[in-house]
Amino acid sequence: MNRFLNALLLIVSAAACTPAFGVIYFYDIFYLTYYDQNSAAAPTAYSSNSFTARIIANPGDVGIAEFASPLETSVNLPEIGPGYFLSAWPFADPESMVAAFPSGNYIFGISEGSMGSGLGEIARAENTYWCEEIPAFTGACFDAMQNVDSSLDFNASFNTFTGLAPANLAVTFLSILDSSNAVVFNEFFPASDGMRTIPAGTLLAGRPYRAVLFFSSRVELQTPDFGGSTSIAAFDRVTTAPMFTLPTCVGDLNLDGFVDDADFVLFVFAYNLLDCADATMPPGCPADLNRDGFVDDADFVIFVRAYNELICP
Repeated sequence: MNRFLNALLLIVSAAACTPAFGVIYFYDIFYLTYYDQNSAAAPTAYSSNSFTARIIANPGDVGIAEFASPLETSVNLPEIGPGYFLSAWPFADPESMVAAFPSGNYIFGISEGSMGSGLGEIARAENTYWCEEIPAFTGACFDAMQNVDSSLDFNASFNTFTGLAPANLAVTFLSILDSSNAVVFNEFFPASDGMRTIPAGTLLAGRPYRAVLFFSSRVELQTPDFGGSTSIAAFDRVTTAPMFTLPTCVGDLNLDGFVDDADFVLFVFAYNLLDCADATMPPGCPADLNRDGFVDDADFVIFVRAYNELICP
């Protein structure tokens, strides 16, 4: 599993991991369809798909976790973090994912921990219940996300969705990941909410980020399994979009507190590329100092002024 997918799955667990009745907090299956938003226009086509199965437990209380779907014999769920057991299966399209993991009974098993042995079950309904809406940041929000002033509150705006039966819960997650895929912001809220505020100081200046928007349509139940736990079966649409914060010092492209020859080398490289849309342009096009989509003479005038000052204010 790639690091970005792992980070996205950790986001969901952070939001859902409220202890229920026991040391297994929840166990779940997720059908995930991913989208990339790379412009102000909403995405229309998925980029990837993944089915996941998880158990989230108190560390040490589960030694081995296993999982069986209606069409598969039992497989181990690797422990990828303390008490965090997960497997993910990638698919080329949603249809093949649903065919491989159809409606029916999904069985989770535990053993060799302080809880001993036990079983949990999720009965997934026959029909799928992805929402019809694809998550998308509004055009104005996407444009603003390319030039975020991290010293101010940022209002992220996006569409809303309606969960489909038999889902008994429709939840939106908004998360921000840094360049190492660490989650620096995460909130979940009703699917009818279309705006969330990222507080000033949450993001660092002059950094690239990824904004992640989950539309989660789920059946979430309290069960007697594992001594009292929560089961979740969900169909999620997930959109990611780039997000960049402005530097505190114009022209300081390497963020060392000076505008010097090292920054000049970086500026010349970008100036020769010209178009911020060039695939080889550094992420966020930091040399585009007037934020018009190009690194040209207008940016050079701004850069020279900062270069002559040398030390950042």
